[in-house]
Amino acid sequence: MDKRQCPRFSFKESIAYQTAQEVPLAGSLSADISQGGVRIRIQEFIALRTVVHLKIHLTNPARVVPVKGEVVWVREVPHSESYDVGIRFLEATHLMFNVERSQ
Repeated sequence: MDKRQCPRFSFKESIAYQTAQEVPLAGSLSADISQGGVRIRIQEFIALRTVVHLKIHLTNPARVVPVKGEVVWVREVPHSESYDVGIRFLEATHLMFNVERSQ
């Protein structure tokens, strides 16, 4: 049974993330997104409950949407040095775009 409250959509866009204000932004590629959160693949481990600041790059129309989120799950990607990270959005923002139309 799927516990998600919002449907997920494939979403392959650039996302910059930051774990603290003084830490430089790092880049990632998203895998899927919903109105409640996003999954990204990164090269470093991030602990559960870490607050992250995201800059989600959208293409239709072109814009960058800042979002604050919290790490809710982390999985090591087999045979790589990468992690898939589930991030739940903490703020209601205008990111609540029509995801299907942004593809």
